[in-house]
Amino acid sequence: MKYAVALRVENIERTETSGILLISLSGIEKPFTFKLELPEQLVVSKISEDDAVNMLLSSDPISPEDLSEYGSPIIILNGTVFKRSKEGEEIKYWISIHGLQLRFTGRDDFLADVSTIWIGLAKQ
Repeated sequence: MKYAVALRVENIERTETSGILLISLSGIEKPFTFKLELPEQLVVSKISEDDAVNMLLSSDPISPEDLSEYGSPIIILNGTVFKRSKEGEEIKYWISIHGLQLRFTGRDDFLADVSTIWIGLAKQ
């Protein structure tokens, strides 16, 4: 499984945990919302509010070369899908990335059979 989505960085804010940022993204062409916790030192100079980015989600490892097809690579992570819920047409996923979280809401159920996920973020 490989799925790419174009997103806009809506907001970047500090969390209560020192050095951790909460990055809010929304779909440019599809109705997605993402909230991603990341260490500040990994992304602070690579991403800003209003940036257009592509997120690549894959059940297989993502290489920097794979990600560069979608723009300038920012970060590649892997995590575990630990919760999924459906409310009406919306599907919500919670992914643990080594203790940090990625939460997203959308209408495409492309992670139904996935437990380990690779996530790549590239600036357009």
